[in-house]
Amino acid sequence: MNRLELIGPPWRTVIVLTAVLLFLACASLFAPEASAASRACAEAVQGKIAWDYKGSKRWKRTSIRRLCKGAMHSTQPARCFKRVMHSGKVNWGGGTRWQPRNALKLCRGTTNASSRIRCFQDSISKGLSWQRAIRKCRSVAAGKSAGGKSAGGDTRTVPRIDPKVISALAGDDRDSRCEGGGDRDGDGHVALECGGDDCDDDDASRYPGNTEVCDASGHDEDCDPATLAGGGSGGRRPAGVPADGDEDGDGFISAQCCNEQSDGRLRCGPDPDDRSGAKTIWTQWCRDSRTIVVGGDPEPCPGRCVPQPNGTGICLPAR
Repeated sequence: MNRLELIGPPWRTVIVLTAVLLFLACASLFAPEASAASRACAEAVQGKIAWDYKGSKRWKRTSIRRLCKGAMHSTQPARCFKRVMHSGKVNWGGGTRWQPRNALKLCRGTTNASSRIRCFQDSISKGLSWQRAIRKCRSVAAGKSAGGKSAGGDTRTVPRIDPKVISALAGDDRDSRCEGGGDRDGDGHVALECGGDDCDDDDASRYPGNTEVCDASGHDEDCDPATLAGGGSGGRRPAGVPADGDEDGDGFISAQCCNEQSDGRLRCGPDPDDRSGAKTIWTQWCRDSRTIVVGGDPEPCPGRCVPQPNGTGICLPAR
């Protein structure tokens, strides 16, 4: 006969309840540690790392959420952002001064800052644009190569971001933003959250109606993601508009003119070499004797790349 049956039902209930209470007590001991771990990324950023080169350490709630997404338990996204923005050693291909939103894109969700930055620098050294390098390194970190096969990476299963944690750390500063008319940057346009049309009330060079300037960083001057340079959209420069972004005058905007889209991706012009009307996304040319550029992407030439009189190039087979 089972010993518990000899003890009787009342004592069995006491034993079960005691076990449950012991379990709950143990769980409560580890709860503060788990809660602290879930805030690690946000706490490493807010008030500790400057968002931009003006020195402001007050981050928007949405920026923290984007940086820490998928790695809320880790301080690695914060370390990555700090190194990229403020070490002066991470070159995006045009210098070491970054747009904060682009540094955020590179470091988003990483659980290994050194690996993510090393991947980016290696990609830049191989001729990739900074946009492609960011996409590549985030894809590799997610465990997928360009061919869709597992490539390892720097991520793992992590807790979901708790919006309440972000709110508590970043604060809901809508009321303070809207005080005094809701135009904190003084560009004459009221912030969106205050009922206006200013897409970024922290940047006086971003407001509806401003002229879009060609830049590779994706800075949106006119609050319209469709425009890339000089008011041109869809990769075409409109007639009568100054040739900002179309140096060679072929009617197509340079691939160095980009604008950030609502989903965070960069959309750039279709002209991969705006210094030559012959070099377009539909042609190929020699970057050097061993590299041919096809559709804007550099590819190794097994033999020798020979420039043609019209500016294009052909890859001759190895002898």
